Amino acid sequence: MDCSKCGAFCCYDGVTLEFNEVLKIKVFVEENKEYFSFLPEEYIIGSKTATRKKEYNEKFPYYLPQTGCVFVLDNNACSLQARSIELGIHPWEIKPEPCWLFPLRVEDEEFIYPFTKKSRNYDAFMEGFPCGKKRTKKAWKKILQNEAEYYKSRLVK
Repeated sequence: MDCSKCGAFCCYDGVTLEFNEVLKIKVFVEENKEYFSFLPEEYIIGSKTATRKKEYNEKFPYYLPQTGCVFVLDNNACSLQARSIELGIHPWEIKPEPCWLFPLRVEDEEFIYPFTKKSRNYDAFMEGFPCGKKRTKKAWKKILQNEAEYYKSRLVK
């Protein structure tokens, strides 16, 4: 999905990480200390990325905190993804899975696309995000094709 016009709305609360993601990110940050010099000392707290105050535009859902993941750059890009691209690594190799999959979710190894029968509780939340426009499952499958293919390729390993 092209997130270039997004204000990083989905990053407002940081992200909960799997244990292997915590380790992978810590090693990556350590190997790239100079690049990540903007991070606070505690950039992962427990199993979640830390957040900091962030100002959003008037379209940001009023009921959510005005915070953002510490890995979000001033241009709203993910620093983990940006650095990976600079190093010639797959853009999502280090970036946490829920981040690059969003708004796609996986439950019991099945993709849950927004605005489908299985996603109804999630849809009201999605409507507050720039990428949360109502689309058909067919449209979402096309938009999120790269994410789905990357996810499946990682299962084979």
